[in-house]
Amino acid sequence: MDWVFQQDDKNPTEPLPSRLFDPDILTEENFVWLGHSTLLMKINSFVFTTDPVFNRASPVHVLGSPFPVQNPISIDDLPAVDVVIIFHNHYDHLDYQVIKILLKRVNHFIVPLGVKAHLERSGVVSIKFSELDWYESKAYRGVRLTLAPPRHFSGRGLWDRNSTLWGSWIISSKTFNVYFSGDSDYSDTFKTIGQ
Repeated sequence: MDWVFQQDDKNPTEPLPSRLFDPDILTEENFVWLGHSTLLMKINSFVFTTDPVFNRASPVHVLGSPFPVQNPISIDDLPAVDVVIIFHNHYDHLDYQVIKILLKRVNHFIVPLGVKAHLERSGVVSIKFSELDWYESKAYRGVRLTLAPPRHFSGRGLWDRNSTLWGSWIISSKTFNVYFSGDSDYSDTFKTIGQ
C-alpha cells in the first residue's frame, strides 16, 4: 500500500537532471538510456531499442507517470530504429500505443513467446514480429539476439500471470557482447547464461 499512500518527501520536488537527447551521439556500439528499461543502441551499424515506453506505465491513466526530467524525450525524437526487443509484457515494458506507432517505422520486433498473440488480441497485428523461447536466437545483420530466462514473471492483470514468456537478452556480435537482465532478480541462472 506504500504506492497508494506515499510519503511527502519520497518523490523529487523538481525535474531530474538529464541531457538533451542528440541522435548523432549514436556512434558505432553506443548506448543511450532513456528511462527504466528503454535503451537505444547502435551495434554493427544498426539501431535497436529495448522496451520503448513513452506513456504512462499503468492500466490506470492517472497512475504510472514517470518522474519529470529536465529534457524529456518523445517517440518522435527517436532516429530510425531497425529492431525493437521486448523483455516482458508488464506495463512498464510494453507500451501498446508506442508499438502501434513504431510498426510504421521499425523493420522488426523480437519478443518472448506469447507476446505476439497478446499484442494481436489488443489490435496490434503485423508480420514484423518474431517470438523466441528461452535460449532461442534470432540473427539480424551480423548480430545474434538470444532470449534468456530471468528470475521474473509476466502479466498485465490479476488473471494472466505467466500467460506469456518473460526474458532477458544476450546480444552478440563479432566485436561486442552484452547481457541485459531486464527486471531479473539475481539467481543461479546468471552463471548458466554467462557460460
